[in-house]
Formats: sequence, C-alpha cells, structure tokens
Amino acid sequence: MSKVQKSNLLIITCVFLPVLGTLFLRNMPTKLTLALNQYLFILIPCILFMLANKMDIKKTLKLNPLKLSDVFRLIALTLVILPITGVISNIASKIFGSPITDFMNDIVTQFSFPYLFFVIAITPAICEEVIMRGVVLDGYRKFGFKKAIILNGVLFGMLHMNFHQFFYTAFLGIIFATVVWYTKSIFASIIMHLVNNGLSVALSFFLKADQETLKQAEQFSSSSINIVVSVVVLMGSVYLTYYFLSAIKKNNMDKLEENYNVNEDTQLNDDIINMDEDSINYKPHYTSDNLAREYTSDKKVGIINISFVLLVIIFLGLSTLMYFQ
Repeated sequence: MSKVQKSNLLIITCVFLPVLGTLFLRNMPTKLTLALNQYLFILIPCILFMLANKMDIKKTLKLNPLKLSDVFRLIALTLVILPITGVISNIASKIFGSPITDFMNDIVTQFSFPYLFFVIAITPAICEEVIMRGVVLDGYRKFGFKKAIILNGVLFGMLHMNFHQFFYTAFLGIIFATVVWYTKSIFASIIMHLVNNGLSVALSFFLKADQETLKQAEQFSSSSINIVVSVVVLMGSVYLTYYFLSAIKKNNMDKLEENYNVNEDTQLNDDIINMDEDSINYKPHYTSDNLAREYTSDKKVGIINISFVLLVIIFLGLSTLMYFQ
C-alpha cells in the first residue's frame, strides 16, 4: 500500500477512534476525557503508525529548529489572516449554521480559561499538526508543492467532520502546510495553530465577560459602514498574508538551496519551492531500505484513489448527520 493511501487511512482511523473511545471513557469525568481525547486517539496512533512503518520520525515530522525572525513573522501572519478566516467562517455559518460557536459558548461557562487553553489551543496544535503537517504532508510530498499543500488543506478541513468548519480550516491547513514547506519545520504550524486557537479561547472568555461590547459589535455588523470597513480590512489582510508568506519564503532560501542541493545557477524562485525532494533525489524516510519499494508503488497512485474516496464519503456522511441534528 502506498504512503498516500496509508495517510488517508490514518485520517479515517483518527476520525473513528474518538467515537469508539467515548464508549471506553464514558465513565471518566468529562474534563479528563476532553483533555486526553486527542492524545489517545490522534497522537498515539500517529506515533504507532510511524513506528510500524519504520519511518524516520525526525524527518517525517520535520523536527527542525526555526529561525527566531520567522517566529515573529509566523505570529504576525496568524494575526493578519484572521479577517480572511472570519469572512469564510461567517459565510459558512449562514449556510450551514455554526455548531462550533454554540459549543464554545457552552464550554466557556463550564471550564476555566487555563483548562480550555490546554484543550483547545495547546492540544490540537500538537496532535493535529503531527498528523496533518507531519505524517500526511510527508505522505503527499510526491505531488509537489502546490498540490500537496492544497490537498493537505482539504484533508485538514475534512478531519473536522462538519461543513461549517471545513471551509475555514481548509484555508488554515493550506497556510499551515505552506509555512512548514518553506521552513522545513513543523514548529512553524504548531506556533500558528496555537496562537490561532488561543485567540479564539481568549475572545470567547472576553465576550462572555463583556456582553455590552458584544451587543455593540452586533449593532455595528448590521450597519452599512461595516461593509466598507470589512472590504478594506479584508484587502489589507490578503496583502499582508502574501507579504509575510513571501518574507518567510525569502528568509529560508538558503535552507531550501541546501536541502535541495541546487547550484547557484539554478532557478531559485518558484522552482526551488515548488519542487519536491521526491522529484530531485528521493530518499524514503524509512530506517529500513527494504521499504523503499513503497515509493515505487506511490508513483502509481493518483490523487483520487479508493482511500480518498472513502474519506470523502465518510466526511459527507458525518457532516450531513451533524447538520440535521
């Protein structure tokens, strides 16, 4: 079985394991169940998956250090994409409803900020990044930069298993995959994921505490001037997103040249970024050479395969059930 198909099946496994796991954890306190869920049913299966396939964990997960300057750029990038994700989320909520908003409004009244920051910000930033920007992105590397990051975004959206979250998480997944590809470090997406979700938790607590501000925001959102302001902010967000992505890309050109073994006279712009190691000098991320045949089988597998179709069917089925609940 190819790495692409295995990656898809790993996602399917991590979708169903939490459902089955609730049967075994039903007698545990809700607070403990929420805290352990992703570690038990996403992180541990990913580690076992890599060990079973004798993969080089450091290379697969891209456990490489970040440049300090990139850390600040990544935090800034997370902030400037918020208007874009906000627009996508608002459009999707008008069509499919907003179950995640209702969920957040409910849990902020039940749990403390430190606990929810751990469950909603820290935990997904580790567990979801290990599976998506670690194992899955590595499995899709053979498709090259553009296809790999777009597919990673789509798969990340489907991992959430509801129509509302699919669209803005797919966008976030593309951005996260892009910064990991540029920096060759999973810590890039971990930082962005942590900041994004952490801000969501903080905002939920702030709005809960300050109902007056919430009412004023609702009144402003219905005014005509809001349309003009929103368009200007959105345009600025798009420009700044491009700016920071370009800055991160430029800041890591030396690393890309080294990684891809390119000479000075090689075209260094899009070609370096858009070429995958597979297309230059592929060495499978396995500690056992006898598993190199997997790459040969990968060449025969396209984007649309049985495992991908199965994942789409599961996503549509579960998302439809959630929509009509």
